[in-house]
Amino acid sequence: MRGLLAVACAYVAVAFAAVVVVSPRVPFADAWRHYTRLLDTPFPGSLFAADNGHAEVFANLVRCASLHWLAGDERVQIAVGFVLALATLGVMLRIVWRARDVAPLTRAMVALALTLGVFWLGNARALLHDNESLHVYSVLLCIVCAIALVIDPHGRPPASFARVAAASGLCFVAAFNFGSGIAGFAALFMLLFVQRAAARNYVVVATGLLLALLCYRALAVAAPVAWSLQPLEQASVALRWLAAPLIYLFWPFVDPAAAAALPRPFDSVGAIARAWTAVCGDVHRSAIPQMLAGAAWVLTIVIATVRNRRHRDAGNAIAKLGLALAWFGFGVAGLVGLTRAGYFADNPLQLYAPRYLPWSTLAWTGLLTVFLASANHGRMRLAVVIATGALALAAEGGMLLVMQHERDAANADAVSAVVGVWPDRGSPGENEYDDVRAGATALRR
Repeated sequence: MRGLLAVACAYVAVAFAAVVVVSPRVPFADAWRHYTRLLDTPFPGSLFAADNGHAEVFANLVRCASLHWLAGDERVQIAVGFVLALATLGVMLRIVWRARDVAPLTRAMVALALTLGVFWLGNARALLHDNESLHVYSVLLCIVCAIALVIDPHGRPPASFARVAAASGLCFVAAFNFGSGIAGFAALFMLLFVQRAAARNYVVVATGLLLALLCYRALAVAAPVAWSLQPLEQASVALRWLAAPLIYLFWPFVDPAAAAALPRPFDSVGAIARAWTAVCGDVHRSAIPQMLAGAAWVLTIVIATVRNRRHRDAGNAIAKLGLALAWFGFGVAGLVGLTRAGYFADNPLQLYAPRYLPWSTLAWTGLLTVFLASANHGRMRLAVVIATGALALAAEGGMLLVMQHERDAANADAVSAVVGVWPDRGSPGENEYDDVRAGATALRR
């Protein structure tokens, strides 16, 4: 048990070290556009201005404070984002540790799984970039607090009407920190379903969802996300998107380019990756293996949900936490499928982009938590959580290299913004020079 907790602490420590060493201290990617909008739009309207269809009220508040009071110091935003991530994990661990009807070893295994879900460096894009961490972890903190309000750790009847209303309010707040927050209502609905809540609790959650959608639409009307109903294509996108964490865990085995970057003693991995590509196609563009993985996830979580409803007394608080996290991830997958299918059709390599990974990682973390909360298969559960922790190590190093490259690109473009001399080439990575120029002009003012 102590070994599992030590590994969990090690993952947090590595993430903290990566934040300190690798996080860009200058604007990166969308941050340039955010800064232009925040500086050109009068306060407080700047807080509610939607970007790419997303409202980011809390993140905008922190950015405004940094811009106007701290000369745009990125370190404050980095620190706030990391504290939000720590608080998110802390709320979940509190649910786990209060579940006294679960064996200590099981709680330790779940603690490691949840730690991986938040601080695994597959999530480095969110953890290491303050522009991402502010909205990702403000949303997740709201969602896990809402889950904590609705789950009763002692197996008594479902939460009171007041607690359900407060949880709905937190999901409403999450929706205005990023569009993914709307999926929090899916987690609440499923918790109520599993706990056989009274009908009036469903009504309050449905009311909160409707209000969030109406208000969100009103805020995002200046920058709406165009979409149309294409069920097969959108379901394909959602299922493949759900499989992203598995791809990151096994990336060198399914991508010859990633395998080629490994040290010489691992040359045999390249043969496996080439064989995979020959059979299944390019991992960035293929559909069938990823869709099958996503479909298996959906089927498993549906069965687990029905089982926990039928055997409510056997479903402990940890299992309910896992189900809620999984259904939140499923809700985000649905949102991605509905609103981003056209974008991914034009940009297929973006489907597995790191910026989406924290949401799908949480979906698999929820499923793993449900499995670990089971009283059966003791040795198998321990083997699975240890294997997951070991596999996650490979992505730690790989994502650190990717983030180091992005930090260097961010620094180079920041130098260009300072001196006003721009390279005679296309925009590198995600820093669009038009956005950088506009942001630099606004910052100088």
